[in-house]
Amino acid sequence: MTVFLTVTIIAAALLLLILAFAAYYMYRFATVRLTPVSTVWEDDELFYRFRRSYEKCPPAYMEKRDVFRKLGKSGRRLSIASRDGLKLSARLILPEGDVKGALIMFHGYRSEPTHDFGPLGSDLLKMGLMLLVPDQRAHGGSEGRHITFGVKERYDAVLWAETLSEMYPDVSIGLYGLSMGAATVTMAAELPLPPNVKAVIADCGYTSPLEICEKVMVRDMHLPKFPLFPVSRLMIRLAAGFDFCEASSVDAIRKAPLPCLIIHGEKDGFVPFKMGEALRDAADGKCTFFSVPEADHGNSYLYAPNEYTQTIRRFLHGVDINI
Repeated sequence: MTVFLTVTIIAAALLLLILAFAAYYMYRFATVRLTPVSTVWEDDELFYRFRRSYEKCPPAYMEKRDVFRKLGKSGRRLSIASRDGLKLSARLILPEGDVKGALIMFHGYRSEPTHDFGPLGSDLLKMGLMLLVPDQRAHGGSEGRHITFGVKERYDAVLWAETLSEMYPDVSIGLYGLSMGAATVTMAAELPLPPNVKAVIADCGYTSPLEICEKVMVRDMHLPKFPLFPVSRLMIRLAAGFDFCEASSVDAIRKAPLPCLIIHGEKDGFVPFKMGEALRDAADGKCTFFSVPEADHGNSYLYAPNEYTQTIRRFLHGVDINI
């Protein structure tokens, strides 16, 4: 009996140790910053590291991305302090002619602005839109150790909107986000925003931080949801200071008064297309929905650049941003 009890205790201790290490790995994998505080606008090595992932794209696409980076490099540097004391960084890029409106553009998880919407940014500038392009917390030139999947980033989005509104009180503003950036803007949409914020555009956003993390763990990584996910959530709550259940894009967009444009690729292998449909349904009559049949995650512009930009143009025109 004593031997059996000893073996049982040792086995239980080993299982707990394995679970603890697995949970720590999930915490590191999901939330901890991996790059130094360095802006892609100035850091050539960082820029070309991301650029390589698009080397098979058409030359015109790459040229637009390079142009957008050049414009951002010469754009106005802005910084603000987050609610929890982080220094957040952004670039303000002006069109050549009159400013007809503004978009605040939020990039995705472990990404950066020129990678996520460089070619689109060039098109939007030609339309007369002023672009405020932040580095999300724990990315690029912004401080922060932890990525929070939109939970804390949504408050950063409100602060950026307030900053731009104070600088240009007569300019109508839209919030645009891709992937985690889409979750950032949809979850910010229910928060108090300046009156000149008129609309939200969300490309391939997820329904909630909880659901996308569960999906990645179970479907993509083939790990058991129980007991790993609850333990990982607890570790993230203690170490990173947030919980996946604190916010939901579906709940926020249902409550938000702003009209929204939801964009999603029908072959999205990372954020399932059904999540885009769920956001569309939650927004009800406030929503314009644009889907691209062949597009994977974050690639809707690449597969349908003309339709993509014209959809944005028509949507913004409908909310009195006449580009």
